[in-house]
Amino acid sequence: MELKDWITIVGWPVVFALGILSGGFIIPRLTRKRRILSWALVNQSEVVPRELSRILGIPVILKVGDAEPASLSLVTMRIGNSGNEVIEKIDLIAAFNTSAAVINVRTAVDLGEYKKHINWEIDKSKCNIRAAFINPGRSFELEFILSNYEAGAAEIDAAAPGLELRRLDPTRWEIPSSFLKGVGLNLIGLRYDPSAIATTRIAEELRSIRMLIGRQNR
Repeated sequence: MELKDWITIVGWPVVFALGILSGGFIIPRLTRKRRILSWALVNQSEVVPRELSRILGIPVILKVGDAEPASLSLVTMRIGNSGNEVIEKIDLIAAFNTSAAVINVRTAVDLGEYKKHINWEIDKSKCNIRAAFINPGRSFELEFILSNYEAGAAEIDAAAPGLELRRLDPTRWEIPSSFLKGVGLNLIGLRYDPSAIATTRIAEELRSIRMLIGRQNR
């Protein structure tokens, strides 16, 4: 028996096993509903440093409204939905170091009509944020002007039934926009008929095995 015959014999059981695995485990896992709230610290910079008086060698008094903060910092946070289900009526808290004070909050870019669905309330070193909804694959950014902010001392806290909270690296912010909706596999009478097929590891494995078998049978 030649090598190509062995590959054919071994190959189809592998294809069959992969089909059963994808139908019984992988597909349900990839297509289950997920509510994932992701956030990232995009930017943090000192606008007026604490050491300004020492740097200039003269007393400097900083005044913002009625407050006289020792320093001013600009912090930008990105908040988004990296799941595959709409997150509705979400309440979250942006918290900073306890000695900090949130002076002002604004959206980093023009959000158009969506801005009407976001509101916030400043509470000393925290900001209570409420979003009516966040669609899958979408995000928004908020800019915080703070006094006495310590670099890196920023967190997002949120809790809701079935909600998963993730902190992402802003340089690797990737929210998937396509998920496996089905795979056509005519195996033991089972078929998942897709409207779209995402690029997945299981699909690549099936394709490579079939191509290998096809080359050996020529």
